Amino acid sequence: MSLIKYLLTEQTDTDIVDGIKTYIETQLDINLDNISDEYELLDQGRYAKVFSISSNKDKVIRIEDDLYESFFIDIAGFDDLKNVVRVYYSDIITIKTDNNRDNNIEITIMERLEKVDKYRRQEMEYLENSYGDIGRFVMNEDWRSMAEVDQADLIPVLEDVENGIKELQNNNVYLNDIHSGNIMYDPKTGHYKIIDLSNI
Repeated sequence: MSLIKYLLTEQTDTDIVDGIKTYIETQLDINLDNISDEYELLDQGRYAKVFSISSNKDKVIRIEDDLYESFFIDIAGFDDLKNVVRVYYSDIITIKTDNNRDNNIEITIMERLEKVDKYRRQEMEYLENSYGDIGRFVMNEDWRSMAEVDQADLIPVLEDVENGIKELQNNNVYLNDIHSGNIMYDPKTGHYKIIDLSNI
């Protein structure tokens, strides 16, 4: 599904659609009227959708319209985070609906990363089934000595997640939902990165 179709068909409130469209066109300098399917849905989580940008293969647009506590704005423009997704721009817009209700929508432009390979994702899911989410697991000082982590190819992923959590905490960002679905791979650097900066 394209971003245009998402805006025009999946949202029931036309005020919200118009608000997102106007914001993207004016603030992000993207003309949505002249684009057919330039923005394709890449992935969708519980609360957000991520769209590719065919004119810029290195970036994606993330739209979250069921906004929870989010830290994308807090790290936008930070270039020195090695194990956290690079956020180029993020903003929250408030749109009034017909029934005078405020609807907060977060629009974020961030680097495009790759999914973790199937084997490593399955290994992380196994750990989560045993210990809870990956973020809590790597914050245990003894995680390296636990029997389930003796696979050498999973240790770099967990070390990068641990380092990403420390990078965020050094910038006063504390997340409570770092699971295997929130970790992606950066082929440019060879590092794994935390990609979801929202708390549910």
